[in-house]
Amino acid sequence: MDEKDLLFWSDDLQADFINEEDGKTIPDDYLFRPDERFSNEFWTIATEMTQLNDYCVLLMQETSKKLKVLKSEFGDLESGKSRLIIDEGPITGDFTAERMMMLSEEIHIWKDTYAFITRATCLLLLSAFLEKSLKTLCDSFSPSDISSFKRKNRESKPDMYLRILQTDCLVKFKESKENKSLRNKFRVIRNAFAHGDWEEVRIKVGGIHLRQSFTSVANLLSQIEEGAWLSSWGEKSEIS
Repeated sequence: MDEKDLLFWSDDLQADFINEEDGKTIPDDYLFRPDERFSNEFWTIATEMTQLNDYCVLLMQETSKKLKVLKSEFGDLESGKSRLIIDEGPITGDFTAERMMMLSEEIHIWKDTYAFITRATCLLLLSAFLEKSLKTLCDSFSPSDISSFKRKNRESKPDMYLRILQTDCLVKFKESKENKSLRNKFRVIRNAFAHGDWEEVRIKVGGIHLRQSFTSVANLLSQIEEGAWLSSWGEKSEIS
């Protein structure tokens, strides 16, 4: 898997050390970290992104471990280091070849699980997290009831929330082209997944890097937070 797909435990991202397992330096922190000025909204979002990241790390690592165990067993059987001999019961004999065939199929499935299903799950969760975070901010900042807002033609919910933040909440920020492109990919993946078009999901997921996606989402949230502190909400929050 591409190195840009590797995710790290949130605690490790804030530590300065060398990963003992592979000798590689932990990358720069790619998670959203809120401003030192406290706000319940942004600190909650930061906590939830950390929680999501660590869950995705667990998914990736445990799937990888399962694949390594299967590959190790196959390698031992292939090299002759171990054999599958059954000498008790009605069926006896050397079943090494049969076990290797079963392992080969399992390895193929778990490779696909690791490269496709696990990565797709992480991206879908990240997409849902971003949408939920934007909705939460709109609820907190908007002087209007956001349920009264309607989506414009072909506008996604995240698009609508970003528009509300800028026009109704008067939070000034500039979304990067990279993030716009990522959100569009999120939309395609979620729709294809929901409608059973998994081959479309497979194609789209294959062109997206997990860590870059987390970085992009974190950067957008940082831009919004910076604009929020300069808005009327920020002025009221600092006074209180």
